[in-house]
Amino acid sequence: MPAKPWSETLSQQQQDDLYQVYLALYKSSLNINNKQRSFEAAIDGAHSWSINEATEDALKHLCETGTCDGLQRAHRVKRKDRAIKMFEDRDAPLGQKDLFEYFFSLDAVVLATKAENGKHGDLHFSPPYQIPAGIFSIPGMKAVAKAPELEWATRQLTKANVAFTAFVPPPRLRRRRAQ
Repeated sequence: MPAKPWSETLSQQQQDDLYQVYLALYKSSLNINNKQRSFEAAIDGAHSWSINEATEDALKHLCETGTCDGLQRAHRVKRKDRAIKMFEDRDAPLGQKDLFEYFFSLDAVVLATKAENGKHGDLHFSPPYQIPAGIFSIPGMKAVAKAPELEWATRQLTKANVAFTAFVPPPRLRRRRAQ
C-alpha cells in the first residue's frame, strides 16, 4: 500500500477524538449527506484515499499522455453507501476499533478513468494492477504521477503485453533573448 495505514498516522488521542465526532454525528438529526461529509472532513489526512490499485485503462492513459489528468480516485463502494452503513443501517453505533477498520477498509481507492468511475460499482473496471509501496504515494484527491509512476506503469503494461503508444515529451524550446 502506498500510503501509511491509519493506525500509524492517527495517534490514540486523535482516534478517541474522531470517535467522539462519530458518536455525535450518529446521534444527530443531520441528513446522511451532512453526516458523511462531516465525518470525512474530520478524518481526512495522509491515510485518506490511498491508491491501492490502478485499472489497465488508467495505466494506458498515463503511459500515453504522461499525466494523471483525466484519471480519478474511484471508491469500490460508494462513499454514501459506506456512510449509510455507519450511521443508519444499525441499531447502535460501531465500536471504536470496528469504526476505523470498517471506514478505512472502504477508503482505499482504485486509479481509474473517468468513464470507469462514472458508473456505480466496479465490475466494469478494466483489469486492476496492485500498486507497490512508494508509487502514487502523494496524498490528496488528485492523483499525481512523476517519473517513478510512469516507469512502473510502462513496465506493468509491457509485462502484460498490453498495446499502447508511449508518451514522448515535446522538446524544450529555448526562448530567444530580446536584442
